[in-house]
Amino acid sequence: MRVVHLTLLALVMATGSRPAVAGAQSHSERQVLLQPVHYDLDLRLDYEAEQLFARVRLTVRNASEQPTPELPLLLYRLMHVTSLTDEQGNALPFTQRVLTYEDWAKFQANYVEVTLPEPLAPGEEATVTLEYEGHLLGYTETGMLYTKDRIDPAFTIIRMDVNAYPRIGYPSIMANRAAGLPDYTFRAAVTVPESLQVANLHRLVERSAAEGTATYVYESLEPSWRMDFAIAKYEVLEEQGLTLFYFPEDAAGAARVMDAFAASMELYTEWFGPLRRQGRFTVIEIPDGWGSQADATGAIQAAAAFQDARASREAYHESSHFWNVGSKDTYFSRWDEGLASFLEYLTLDHLEGDSVLAPRMEQRLEWVRTRFESQQLWRETPMIRYQEVNITGLSYTVGSLMFNVLYDVVGQERFNRIIGGFYQTYADQGATTDEFVAYAKGVGGGDLDALFQDWLYTTRWYDYVSAGEAMDELAARYR
Repeated sequence: MRVVHLTLLALVMATGSRPAVAGAQSHSERQVLLQPVHYDLDLRLDYEAEQLFARVRLTVRNASEQPTPELPLLLYRLMHVTSLTDEQGNALPFTQRVLTYEDWAKFQANYVEVTLPEPLAPGEEATVTLEYEGHLLGYTETGMLYTKDRIDPAFTIIRMDVNAYPRIGYPSIMANRAAGLPDYTFRAAVTVPESLQVANLHRLVERSAAEGTATYVYESLEPSWRMDFAIAKYEVLEEQGLTLFYFPEDAAGAARVMDAFAASMELYTEWFGPLRRQGRFTVIEIPDGWGSQADATGAIQAAAAFQDARASREAYHESSHFWNVGSKDTYFSRWDEGLASFLEYLTLDHLEGDSVLAPRMEQRLEWVRTRFESQQLWRETPMIRYQEVNITGLSYTVGSLMFNVLYDVVGQERFNRIIGGFYQTYADQGATTDEFVAYAKGVGGGDLDALFQDWLYTTRWYDYVSAGEAMDELAARYR
């Protein structure tokens, strides 16, 4: 494998730009051919100017079967790249423009297109280094209400959801989703005022302080599909391989969340077998409304789980994601969120002696009957296509109902064999939805083909739900 080394330098305004190619494909018609391999970041946050200054060395690989002459990158709409050079300091041509996504009229990004010195052949790698700076004000105007990201001493988060660091892709949801979620490693140095602490879901390897600032250096424990850096006046709890970053005012709830994660992980290990990943996990508290998120090595957890003793199910939901298998679907419907939504209530019943699963699922059936009636797209789109038509939020509800039906049909023991066995078999290499269905049908006993056809590949399930069938009636169809 031949490695090509480039250097991309960026400060405030673009230079060395080139004209766009006439008659080029639309971005939605393009295929993302490159994947990130490793990020080396150096981030500095200026809270007075409310700006981020960054230097990023990014290694990419051509994962396709055809050469590509360009490296397409996306940055937050208020961040700028200024110059591009190779290792010898020679300027390389590039363009950058704030563009609206072709298939999302409210979403804008700074689209940076780099012309490589020569086309990057299949399997080859290139390393680019870019410097950029700018403001961060979130994307709430797009409808992504959880992306309130900003440079604020009260709370700051740097993450992929808003392109706060360069991501490979085009200003097209369709093109980027078709590329899937690649795994990569990283090393990141984040410099903030000394009064603040940087939290990340991976390994802290160094902290240094000088002239009123502190620099935190994190390295990935294993390849992952995202990097998240939360910055606040955190306190830290550590216990049996679990690290928890929490806001000082939520100290009482932090111990409860620690217990909830530990208890659920012990239960899921009993049900689904041991995790095949490293044994260290991290939980980071973030304000409510900023979006909880699970990763291979931990979870970002909204403050409600810390502040409300009844919200332990949120911890159960996120910890169940540790037993997910990476998707190899071109468009992944996110049925894993449906599974986690089902498991959070099942776990609540098991660990806390409640009986909330059954009434909660009946409430979701009623929600479907009420809300789907006026939504033709929802009624006519099978779950397998939810991401393709941008309605993956429905996977939480419809997916949880499907897994509840599956659970009622096969029972706890066989259900555990399906979920746990699938994880143990495919955790290392990933799998498609079709492979999950084939595995479930192989070990679940009986004939589960009709269940998956109705709930995953067609919308026949909606006919039964809209006719008023309850959960026990739905399950009886497949026994």
